[in-house]
Amino acid sequence: MPPRPRHGQVKEVLSVTSVNGQTEREHGICMDNAAAVLRSSRREATQVAVLWVVICIWVVGYCITNAYRTDPDPVLIAGVPSWVVWGILAPWMVCLAATCWFAFRGVEDTDLGEEQAQAGED
Repeated sequence: MPPRPRHGQVKEVLSVTSVNGQTEREHGICMDNAAAVLRSSRREATQVAVLWVVICIWVVGYCITNAYRTDPDPVLIAGVPSWVVWGILAPWMVCLAATCWFAFRGVEDTDLGEEQAQAGED
């Protein structure tokens, strides 16, 4: 039984061809690339989770403290109660802006290698 490889050092190649003395990998898994993809995915997931928690705390906290006041004349902004604007609409706009930034600038496009053929496909 071969020794178990260490984390991040595994390089499994399923098919190797030699063309003009140069070796090419047709289908395979490079664990160094997989580790980089995993780190990137974890970082992106952490950023999304932190934003979600911060916005959730803001929305719940702000709405609890401001929505249940018994003011006879609530402050209106464009015909909407101010607690709705600052407790719900403003966080939605922040999330929309963060999502657009994250989609266009924050997410890394990583090469995952060639797709392996499924059994039964030609």
